Amino acid sequence: MREFLYLEEGRRGRSVRASLVALGILLGGCERTEVGTHGVTGVAAVTDKVTEVWTCPMHPSVRAPEQSPCPLCGMDLAKITKSEVATGAVRIEATRRQQFGISTSPVTKRMLAAELELPGVVEWKESALHDVTMRAEGWVERLYVSEAGTTVERGGRLALIYSPEMYGAQREFLAARDSAREVTKIERLRLLGLTRAQIREVDKRGDGKDTFVLRSPASGTIIDFYDVVDGTHLPAGTRVARIGSTDQVRVAMYAHERDVGLLGPDMSVVLVPPDGTEIEGTVTRLETWVDPVTRRAKALVDFDNASGKLMPGMTVRAFLRIPFGEQLAVPAGAVISTGKRDVVFVDAGDGQLIPRDVQLGRRAKEWYEVRGGLFEGESVVSTGTFLVASESKMSASQSYWGRSDGVE
Repeated sequence: MREFLYLEEGRRGRSVRASLVALGILLGGCERTEVGTHGVTGVAAVTDKVTEVWTCPMHPSVRAPEQSPCPLCGMDLAKITKSEVATGAVRIEATRRQQFGISTSPVTKRMLAAELELPGVVEWKESALHDVTMRAEGWVERLYVSEAGTTVERGGRLALIYSPEMYGAQREFLAARDSAREVTKIERLRLLGLTRAQIREVDKRGDGKDTFVLRSPASGTIIDFYDVVDGTHLPAGTRVARIGSTDQVRVAMYAHERDVGLLGPDMSVVLVPPDGTEIEGTVTRLETWVDPVTRRAKALVDFDNASGKLMPGMTVRAFLRIPFGEQLAVPAGAVISTGKRDVVFVDAGDGQLIPRDVQLGRRAKEWYEVRGGLFEGESVVSTGTFLVASESKMSASQSYWGRSDGVE
């Protein structure tokens, strides 16, 4: 049974051999050329008499001193040179690069900026919230507004309140008119919740009433009524309702703790609500703690919302531009991330492409900041990088790439 499996594997290997051989011819020609130093540290110069080894295109870990079938899949082993085994270098001439879309880009300094996308939620702004609170004890005679979501105007009627306490204060005011105590009694009525217009009405009428109209302190939307219905007893201090205005809203953006260091006050933000429009703003405040459960910190942005496009509770996408300044950079397409290290292919001239480990910094859209391993003016493969890496792994030693590095 085991021999049968090996035979089947061998047949499948031979079925793709023709395609791989064709790819090898296009990439490198019919024969390989040894790699010289060309000023690159760590690459040894070789001669035409360099020793050859044989490997399997499907299983690069297989090495043999002469051509033979692969013990794993049965494919014929392909010839490589010892210098290619040691360095992972490949030679691809200009015509072959053009055929396969392999191009290079210079390593230069450029102004880098990343775009950070954060989830956001529209919230009520605290300064736009108003609570309607009982200042005198009373009972609800009639509710003029009874449902959350109702829009009210400043001074609009909310409820008719029966209040013996308010009635007594009105009688005291009327008794104190044209005396030194009049100002004090007027102030008491105001503190109990009557507006100046209501106080003038009492003065004009010349008599107190045991009911008064509870009016809205601001224009906006009723967010909630707190268990208030007709007949409810409302002790002094009871919160009757909350009113919120959407002319000013706040957006809370949630940044993962790894990104908190990128944020700062006065940073520009572009907000994209569900309808796809873009609204510009500026970071107002950063909270100075991280939620221990979500591992996220909150950044706040205040927005003018006269158009009403932003509704509290709405989810939005927030985009922040993070400037990095002028940095040495390579295209993101030039980088092969193996899981253990980052590798680029340096163009050493004469068709030679040599892999080199680099130390990368932050990513800025289609660019990576380079912190080590490359010098300004060098040229690296920027497109077709994975084709070059595959060719390199076929010829390089297992110790160079490593089985667990992830370049296949």
